[in-house]
Amino acid sequence: MKDNYVGDVNDYLKYGFLQWLKDSWTGPLIVCWMLTQNDEQGTRTGYLDGREWWQREGRDLDPVLFDRLAKIVGADNRSVQAIEGAGILDGASFFKRRLDPNSRDAFFRELWESAREPSLIFFDPDTGLASPSARKKQTKHLFPDELAEAGRRGHSIVVYQHHQRRDWESTASWLRDEADQHLPEHHALTLYPAFPITPKPTAAFLLLAAGSEAKRLVDAALAFAERWPVKID
Repeated sequence: MKDNYVGDVNDYLKYGFLQWLKDSWTGPLIVCWMLTQNDEQGTRTGYLDGREWWQREGRDLDPVLFDRLAKIVGADNRSVQAIEGAGILDGASFFKRRLDPNSRDAFFRELWESAREPSLIFFDPDTGLASPSARKKQTKHLFPDELAEAGRRGHSIVVYQHHQRRDWESTASWLRDEADQHLPEHHALTLYPAFPITPKPTAAFLLLAAGSEAKRLVDAALAFAERWPVKID
């Protein structure tokens, strides 16, 4: 995650989905920002500017969230701190440590220390789950061993996955294969966008539900897909 991505169209889908899960979840929600340095991107905020579908059906998906993000972007206050201060995901805990490639192990030790009871942890890496060619010195990814460790500790998990050079169905299939390999005891599903108009979200999500809350989370994701223009595999 980067501060200058805050409020873009992926954020709208992301917080909409997380809020839906949070409302059905009885335990803690921990947002692990995996915060990295800003870049020159993060401009995909045109959905807030009055295009017809977005100002009607799009905004109506979650008008409170839509207006809060519009206020943040309009005030040129794009940062994860602004998200926390706006009451988005109210009641969640936010793990704010910046992800440094030279102290990655320390980053996760601190995260596990803050997540001692079974929680729903949202990982927000820049690009998502790492491919086999990625190296730990890169800060854009969540690595499979880190995902597996979260599951081993009894947590349910949501992972942000940026759209790669493949169709959404292939991305969803790859994410499910990774889940089956590393956390076979978790219930896995993927969610990806099917918005009818640009700017369209470019984010998918991997949900890994564990323990007694698994059915509650899965049912919440299915209900979300009935309300929002997304697909679930």
